[in-house]
Amino acid sequence: MKYQTYRKTILIVLVLLYNLNIFSQGFSWETKLDKVESKGFYLIKLNNNILSKLNSDFSDIRIYDEENKEVAYILKKEKPIKQITLFKEYKIIEKKHKIAWGYTRIIIHNPKKNDINNILLIIKNTEVKKRLKFSGSDDKENWYIIKDKYRFQSSYSENDNSVIKILNFPKSNYEYYEILLDDYVNKPINILKVGYLDTSIENGKYSEISSVDFLQNDSLEPKKTIVKIKFDEPKYVDKITFKIGDNEFFHRNATISVKDSAKYKKKKMEYFYTDLKNFTITSYTDNTILLENQKMDKFYFIIENNDNQPLLLKDVKVYHLNTSLVAKLDNEKKYKIKFGNSKISKAKYDLEHFIDSIPKGLKNVNTKELIKIEIPKEEKKELIDTTIIWLAIALVVFLLGFLSFKMINDMNKKKEDKN
Repeated sequence: MKYQTYRKTILIVLVLLYNLNIFSQGFSWETKLDKVESKGFYLIKLNNNILSKLNSDFSDIRIYDEENKEVAYILKKEKPIKQITLFKEYKIIEKKHKIAWGYTRIIIHNPKKNDINNILLIIKNTEVKKRLKFSGSDDKENWYIIKDKYRFQSSYSENDNSVIKILNFPKSNYEYYEILLDDYVNKPINILKVGYLDTSIENGKYSEISSVDFLQNDSLEPKKTIVKIKFDEPKYVDKITFKIGDNEFFHRNATISVKDSAKYKKKKMEYFYTDLKNFTITSYTDNTILLENQKMDKFYFIIENNDNQPLLLKDVKVYHLNTSLVAKLDNEKKYKIKFGNSKISKAKYDLEHFIDSIPKGLKNVNTKELIKIEIPKEEKKELIDTTIIWLAIALVVFLLGFLSFKMINDMNKKKEDKN
């Protein structure tokens, strides 16, 4: 029983020591925000000096107002490539229901005469089966059949008051299209909009990282060019572009690598690298390399020259994907951001459930100079004294526990000897 009591005491003391260590380590950096013009949502862009001091998941950053109250935010990081799909409307130049003829006629305009093979109808919620005919024209006078006796069925939605119906047909590029819906046996359906889905690819937005130095070495390893690229402190890297010299034609394998180790072998220094990315540099591309949030203070650009003369690296540019905080700020308050804490976990705010409610096209608010948060001398001394006391208590408890453990072992041995 004594051994178990001492064991519990030791565990409690260790937990207290652990918590003391966590709570003693706060944020390492802070920066103030410029005053905002009015109350509302703003975009706070994080520069690479801020990002370089964050955890890999950017979890250790918080916004505080002048009363030191935490302000909810949403972390927004650009993606390297985004696929954007938008519904774009065709202009409806005629929409009539002909009771005598028993059909609804809709004419839409395709002014650029784009090649299309489908259109989307947004229809007021309904459940119906119809037949339709689809025709095309370049002058609205002479119509040419594209698809006849098209079986059209619309199923209602339980959640929305409208539904989308896609009409597929042979590819064509007429300026005008006519849809004839058969309404002979029932009333017309309410077509709200006619359009198409426009899908485009958009590249993510980057910011250049400053203070990049590079040094080329063509003699470090045979038939290789090794370029050392370094920063003033570790940075998160998402994109690298290389500008090669005046060589008219080149096509060579290359790698982005980090150095693992180096050792002498046969009176010669041998280097060992870990490859982050393998690729090919050529004279007919822009030689842009994408990485994914790779944090490093230096890396190596290694070119396999084979039997060619070494290439000359003229310039290298390094970028990170734009990263921002979206937060609601008040023009009557002052704000600051604190960051840099390896012990803190990701914040959880209700705001992340209302992303769709945040307006588009937010104004930017800038950060000011970074300030290193120093622990006052008095707090440092108190922290050291407290830590020493706790360590002393832990040592005493450990010794007592150890002695108790030995005592229990001795008692068990005596019982065995008696038996």
